Amino acid sequence: MPRVLHVNDFPLCFGGGTEVIARRTIELLEKTGWDTRIFTSADLPDEGVTARRYLSNPIAALELTRTLEAFRPDVVHLHNFYHRLSPSVLTAIDRHRRTQPLRVVMTAHDFHLVCPNSGGTWFPRREGRLPIDPTRVGGWGYLLSRRWDHRGMVHSWLRVAQHVWNYRWNSKRRVPEVVISPSRFLEDMLRPIVRETRFVPHPAPKWTTAPTAIRPATLTWLFLGRLEPEKGLSELLESLPGPLPGNLNVVGDGSDRARCESIVSSRGWTDRVRFLGRLSHEEAANAIAGAHVLVVPSRMVESYGLVIAEALSLGTNVLATDLGGSRETIESAGTGYLFRRGDRDQLLDRIARIESAFRDGALNRFDASAFFAERSEERYLRQILDVYEGRRSAALS
Repeated sequence: MPRVLHVNDFPLCFGGGTEVIARRTIELLEKTGWDTRIFTSADLPDEGVTARRYLSNPIAALELTRTLEAFRPDVVHLHNFYHRLSPSVLTAIDRHRRTQPLRVVMTAHDFHLVCPNSGGTWFPRREGRLPIDPTRVGGWGYLLSRRWDHRGMVHSWLRVAQHVWNYRWNSKRRVPEVVISPSRFLEDMLRPIVRETRFVPHPAPKWTTAPTAIRPATLTWLFLGRLEPEKGLSELLESLPGPLPGNLNVVGDGSDRARCESIVSSRGWTDRVRFLGRLSHEEAANAIAGAHVLVVPSRMVESYGLVIAEALSLGTNVLATDLGGSRETIESAGTGYLFRRGDRDQLLDRIARIESAFRDGALNRFDASAFFAERSEERYLRQILDVYEGRRSAALS
């Protein structure tokens, strides 16, 4: 029975998109007879994060070495590891494969290998944040002249130190033999800096319970995600000259929630905007299915439009900023509305088009079946196994 060890910062019960994809990958592999295990920060005797451990965590390296020696996997599949486990896990893996046959692959869920900020953003001296410039992010001047953490220069330099020491000085991002990218946008950024890339889009969303919500007669918008500045909801609310036509439901929580609620209150929109807090996966599915439009006003360059794919799978249309993986997902699916961040006229134009399509009854009558057929579980599994076994896969159109 072939064995694969998945490595991720957080246990798979953690609610992020990375954990959702890792969990589904493991479930699919187990159905085909693979013996799978997961190594996370929960396996460490001490999960504390210090500056020293952020740069290189010797505790994580030691525990992973013990796991590798005991389990003896044929494949190690890396996910996210930069925050708690640290890139020291790459050293442990590289040492192990000097004496044991081992194939190392990684799914790039974000921009961690590309720049010091995994979200693909940097922070100017004035308040705010900006997306990275894909054409300049590889340069030393660009790297060293930017603040990569909103908490200040000390945290920013710590991020830079981890990135430079592990990836630019010690070349650890070349430990994986193949880096899997869920979008071609991210793959283009990874190709010059890793050994090999493979475009493998995430599988189509899967819901454990079929959503039962029915869309109301009033145009209903939905924001779903972390309420943090980089997700852009507060910026969107401030930029609108008036309320969105219809109602807006906000699902999620975070440090920017108070600011968003204050904007809504000061503009007199409390009868149109509801803050629902965090919801379970099943409840979130019903919230998506009960909305006409999902709003994704992200200020960061998304590596893949996972929440966009979830919305489209339930027949909910999308309004998103014209950035990175969000743009790629909408263009590949052939439906949705894009606007340039900061372009209020274009944003208002897209809102007007959405309102017109809603009145005509066409807003939710799109067909994304071809997009999801190319992202079936069967095809995703076949592509993952091809990566594990060193075979080339048929490329998506």
